[in-house]
Amino acid sequence: MKSVLPALAAALAILATPAARAETLLAVFAHPDDELTVAPLLAKYAREGHAVHIAYATSGDRGPGVSGMQPGAQLGAVRENEARCAAKALDLDTINFAGFGDGTLGAATDPPGAPLSQLAVKVGQLINAIRPDTILTWGPDGGYGHPDHRLVSAVVTQAIQASGPAAPRLVYPGIAAVDPAALPPQFANWATTHPGRLNISVAYTDADLAAAASAFQCHETQFPADYRQGAPALLHRSVWRGRISLRDAFPRPASASLFEGK
Repeated sequence: MKSVLPALAAALAILATPAARAETLLAVFAHPDDELTVAPLLAKYAREGHAVHIAYATSGDRGPGVSGMQPGAQLGAVRENEARCAAKALDLDTINFAGFGDGTLGAATDPPGAPLSQLAVKVGQLINAIRPDTILTWGPDGGYGHPDHRLVSAVVTQAIQASGPAAPRLVYPGIAAVDPAALPPQFANWATTHPGRLNISVAYTDADLAAAASAFQCHETQFPADYRQGAPALLHRSVWRGRISLRDAFPRPASASLFEGK
């Protein structure tokens, strides 16, 4: 008769192994639908049991897209609901709207930069409340150069650069500058990043891509139905290629995760 002790010992060893600590990711963007650029990544970390939060500086109230709606509060409310729909599709934990007007972050004010100072306060409060391990936001290019994207990047970066070594890790998504002809026409005006600077490469699964596809369907005001249907596969083939590329705002060694030690 075989002894059950070795099998029992192995089972106990597995039970005694501490589970990996769930980490916290905070994504900060300018407008509802900005999250689509990294949607599979957000879905991946949510699926793996990490806490994933998202915040928007504005409600996109001046971006009617293809809706035919007039800019204003009603449009902003609709776009907030679209963002909530996308957050649910990606299984995100919380969603926050800072309430600034679309296109107003860089407005000339007295004193200068008042909206940005107010946004900085709100970002700081959100960081203190959520205590993320990692923050993801636009890089200085703003993707395709949108001023609100660039300003959100600057405000979030300023918050982290003023903090000590215990501050959250800050990362920017990027498109590798390889063969511009390989990018779809919709991305012809997007900024690219030298591949050597993209030190983070996060693989996603078919399930994550499916969640991203569901998130695309939420943004009915912004994209026609055929684009919402086809964009995820297009991005998967020509931009993401199975991995979301990012870089550290403040350089670290190359890694395959947004969280240390993973």
